[in-house]
Amino acid sequence: VDLPYLYSTWVASEGPLYPATQEDAAVAPYDAQAWVNAANIAADDTAYAVITHPSYDTGIISDLLIGRNFGAAIPVEATINGLLLEIGKWFSAGSARDSIVSLWNGSLIGSNLGSTGIGWPSSIATISYGGSTNLWGTIPTPAMVNGTNFGFAMAAVASALNTDVNVDFYRVTIYHSGTVGAYGIEPAQAWQAQVSDAGSITFDTGDQIIVAEGMQAQLVDAATLAAIYVIATAKNNQAQISEAAIIAPTYVI
Repeated sequence: VDLPYLYSTWVASEGPLYPATQEDAAVAPYDAQAWVNAANIAADDTAYAVITHPSYDTGIISDLLIGRNFGAAIPVEATINGLLLEIGKWFSAGSARDSIVSLWNGSLIGSNLGSTGIGWPSSIATISYGGSTNLWGTIPTPAMVNGTNFGFAMAAVASALNTDVNVDFYRVTIYHSGTVGAYGIEPAQAWQAQVSDAGSITFDTGDQIIVAEGMQAQLVDAATLAAIYVIATAKNNQAQISEAAIIAPTYVI
């Protein structure tokens, strides 16, 4: 039996996620001073990637400090709406400012969100770039952000003689939304569907929910699971509606 097309929509986020791969890369013009202990940006733990070389002086631009491979699992049907990058960093001598903060996907892509030369703090602080609606001047896809090459690259420029800089972590939150559909939903094993305008619901001989002619089931705010669920009860019975707060969800369509 061909059932009416059912679709779900969501608005969600994943993260914060930390990079599983961390590296220094000399990419002109970001190639005059290497980062030491780049692996330390993998966690918020006060272990730092650093530049403490005495020749890191005014106007010298560091190598790129890259954090990538965040382990994201964004659904392939999703649209990426925004990327929020947070960096824990500070200078412990001299002073420094951003030279570049950009997306990395095997190379630099998109916009430089550090182009305004944001000054670094003199004690550890979390500096944010992008946000829930900021795409960093490109169109990231789920395949891109889920990939091992996807990440962020930053370089710092010294603003004083004998500057020392420290980076604790990179972390990203990925904001996404989307629509996914299928013909019919199977209520066996207590499948649940959060719906609006679903019309009258019955079951056919295959234990499938049949939505009334011209009606559609639709997930509303599925990311928070905080609305109303239609629960498949038994064949030939109407679905029972109950508040989500008193239901232990098993599967969400």
